[in-house]
Amino acid sequence: MAPDSATLLLIGPDTPAIQRLLPVLASAGVAVHRGGTLDPPEKLLDDVRYEVIVARHPLAGMPLDELVRRIRSPHSPNRDSALLLVVDIEAAREVGGWLGHGVNRIVGVDASSDRLLDAIADLMSVPLTRSARSIAQLEVRFWKGGTRVLAVTRNISRTGLLVLGGTGLAPGVLLSFEILLPGEADAVRGELEITRRTDRDAEHLDGFGARFVAFQEDGEARFHAFLDRHRH
Repeated sequence: MAPDSATLLLIGPDTPAIQRLLPVLASAGVAVHRGGTLDPPEKLLDDVRYEVIVARHPLAGMPLDELVRRIRSPHSPNRDSALLLVVDIEAAREVGGWLGHGVNRIVGVDASSDRLLDAIADLMSVPLTRSARSIAQLEVRFWKGGTRVLAVTRNISRTGLLVLGGTGLAPGVLLSFEILLPGEADAVRGELEITRRTDRDAEHLDGFGARFVAFQEDGEARFHAFLDRHRH
């Protein structure tokens, strides 16, 4: 029986791409369950059905053949769930033979968040559109002097950003920024001012809000055009 809403289980340590996808999946209505690195995989798999299972390989505590056998067992609630492996580059050849034999997709550990989301979206019944992804989350680079910070947006508008990350940056600080827009080769660049730190308890987000102060060249026009294309 199909789940009432899309469910996804993450087993094993996160990658940067997985961390960037978490707010995107949540905004698309996907219920994400975290296995972390301490819970035995069998404890997570035997009682609850998930639409998609994303597992790191190699996985501490469970060889791949045992993981596949447990998921595909006739008695498993996940016997027809999709299994996506996120693999270290040196293990890619080793797991290739499992593709189509218990494993639905294989993605490299260094894959971009876009590529990983595309793979997850192909396996899910809930549509995860590029529009929804793009408007929810963009990679942003900030720098002040020699200090450079990579962060991810949680919300964006014409006037500013809500950003996940950037620990230690205080309100009033001016930063140069570079936003990577999907499908565009050139980043949007300019300057912004941090206006507030988020309330971690109230907002469940460790980051900051900022307002745009200036854009370079045609950056403002391109950024506004991007928002217009993806707003509904």
